[in-house]
Amino acid sequence: MIFVHKGMKSLTSQQLNRRTQKFIDRDYPQWKRERSMRKADGLFDTYMDGVETDTDTNRTNNEFNWNLEQYRKAVLRLEDYVLSVGVPESSREVPTGETTYNKETGETTEVTETVVTPAIEPLEATVEVVSVDEEGNETTETVDNPLIVQDVAERAQAQSIIDNSSEEVRTFGIAEEE
Repeated sequence: MIFVHKGMKSLTSQQLNRRTQKFIDRDYPQWKRERSMRKADGLFDTYMDGVETDTDTNRTNNEFNWNLEQYRKAVLRLEDYVLSVGVPESSREVPTGETTYNKETGETTEVTETVVTPAIEPLEATVEVVSVDEEGNETTETVDNPLIVQDVAERAQAQSIIDNSSEEVRTFGIAEEE
């Protein structure tokens, strides 16, 4: 009754327990459990030993899936552009889905168009914060741009998740991307 496989969406503990209970109820309804206990034939106990082993496998696979989800989120986060650096303008050729036929050569050519992605300017490294005290006096303070500070912190956290992921999670995550 292994129902959690690597690469699936992870389940909460409650979902995992409910699903396990559904399998137990399906395979050994209450009347069948009671009969096995009355007869003391050990059938239900043997069945539950198997359930316990399968539950351990399900929990291990579920933990792997949760780690894989965290790994994938971290990889995606690092693929976002760095706010303090920006993005240069770029262009690429993409197929339109149309083709042209050259009568002279007899060749069919796929029609492409150039898609231009405009540049994204980097954010200013610092911003000025104006504060007003109780007497109405304004003071201006230059601070690190909070958006860049947050970007750096999120990137560090994402990198930490990637660095601390098991080799199995990293390998599985890379194989899924290909």
